[in-house]
Amino acid sequence: MSIKGNTETHHGLEHQQPKRRKLAHLSETTPQDDELPFVPLLDGKESSSLVKRRHDAFTDFWSVQSQRIQEILSELDSKAVKDLADFIKQAGPESYENRIPCGMITLGSNISSISGLLDRLRKRMQADCIAQVAVIEAGDAGSLKNVLKILIRNILSDNSVEETDINSASGHLGPKHLPYDLELLHGYVQRNTGQKIVVAFKDSEAFDHGVLSDLISLLW
Repeated sequence: MSIKGNTETHHGLEHQQPKRRKLAHLSETTPQDDELPFVPLLDGKESSSLVKRRHDAFTDFWSVQSQRIQEILSELDSKAVKDLADFIKQAGPESYENRIPCGMITLGSNISSISGLLDRLRKRMQADCIAQVAVIEAGDAGSLKNVLKILIRNILSDNSVEETDINSASGHLGPKHLPYDLELLHGYVQRNTGQKIVVAFKDSEAFDHGVLSDLISLLW
């Protein structure tokens, strides 16, 4: 009985060995297929060299087209950025009866272009040393503390600053402040008297009204 059992076990191993070799063969070829930038055509018969050449041709063609698209978008946004920049340059509490100057940007149904527009505005304001632009999205407005923290980080122009390093980045030499303490922003404004602070609320209709009202009250 024991010999028969060993024989059956031996035959079982013999039947399993081809399967193992087959699985090992598949595991060796799969990573190579995953490394290809595109899926091979002709039911997978396209050679890897042709796949890579096709990918290189696509990359070269798309880089040219992408540059043209960006140039067109930049040209379309140039007037809007100029109008916003002129508004920011002239805006001030003294011109608005000691009220915070505000403006609303409406782009119709093309909501996706607002990010590029605000990014171009931020770069222009920084290049001209006119203002620091902080963009706050509705998803960041879960609480007042979180909004203040993001606002201060954006104004300090370094979103990678850790909470323990915010005080040193702001030039504060006294006791450390919390990352949402407006004293950090006040210190920046005192050292950069010629610059303005611009807060852009992206998708403002989706903001929590209570958080937005409290933030405006604190900034005022």
